[in-house]
Amino acid sequence: MGLGIPCIPNKNIKGKIVERFTHAHHVALAVCMFGFAACSSGGGGGSPASTPVTQPVVTPPVGSTADAAQQASLGGTPFPQADASTAAFTGNLPTSNISFPLLQSVMQVDTSKVTSIDLTGGATLTRTGTTTVSNKTAGVYDLKIPGLNVAASGVLADGSLTTLSDGRKVSATFAGLNYSLLGTWAVTPAQGGANTAYFGMAVSGYQTPGGALPSIGSATYVGNSSSGAGAGGVVGALFVASGSAIQHAATLQGNASMTVSFFNNTVTGTLSDMTTTDIFAGVTSPWNSVNLSGNLVGVNVLGNTTTSSATGALAFDGSSKGTFNGSLFGPKAEEAAAVWSLHDNTGGGKTAVGMFAATKQ
Repeated sequence: MGLGIPCIPNKNIKGKIVERFTHAHHVALAVCMFGFAACSSGGGGGSPASTPVTQPVVTPPVGSTADAAQQASLGGTPFPQADASTAAFTGNLPTSNISFPLLQSVMQVDTSKVTSIDLTGGATLTRTGTTTVSNKTAGVYDLKIPGLNVAASGVLADGSLTTLSDGRKVSATFAGLNYSLLGTWAVTPAQGGANTAYFGMAVSGYQTPGGALPSIGSATYVGNSSSGAGAGGVVGALFVASGSAIQHAATLQGNASMTVSFFNNTVTGTLSDMTTTDIFAGVTSPWNSVNLSGNLVGVNVLGNTTTSSATGALAFDGSSKGTFNGSLFGPKAEEAAAVWSLHDNTGGGKTAVGMFAATKQ
């Protein structure tokens, strides 16, 4: 798939990052390039209400505190529940007027730094109708991000730009496996406005009912980015900032494997065969594997990420840490999806965020 990214002067580093992550072709690529079945083709203003996070927030172990933390990040809106009649996203648009809360990793992109942030109120995606794009039926959506004062309507989830009343622009792309919904969104400043953009990676879907989980045994979920439509996988974004400038930005791609023990309520896994592509130079190289270790809390999967040392200009140090946060989706926990982060605080201010989706084997 061609990226179709216009040539931008190298001196405008921040501008290149914003352009790269809001350009329709790239945003579509972020969720389509690793095997999702199809992409769904296709305000408000004010100061953002967000809390900077300079160190990874370690998710607490099994218990109500962890569940409450996830609900808070969803803005208090629960995932819609899956049942035997739930229509799969594969080949279908999300059901009209059902709000899908977005569990997300959000980055604030400024001229000289990139910061992980928590957004007050979470975000929701709601399909409100359909339209025709290139002779194909496309969904029309409302995208609400209260922490950024974004209430965008008429959004096509194919990366097309929607202009808010204050001049800011919103773009989004969402695609699905059968029951998991994943995507990206970006909010870029109005021309002549504040020099800050926001970029989010998000998961949602039809969540598995708690009573559908077995009390014993385990299940392994696998997502392979090179196995074609419906196979899931890993995508992400990587930023390197020095404190005075953003030096690098790159995309990430790889495979996911995660084992859930229903008896011990534990989660282990690996994001492997990871590669990174520098968006300035266009060079692809191997990247770190990411280890997952955490808990099954109800039907939610959440915990910590770590890595070992790797080689390469954009590789992270072996002491890097972060979190993952997601859920099981489908009537019988057929799928798992989560957002993840990894932070390297040893020089260069490296931060990676992403999402993965996987199906039960």
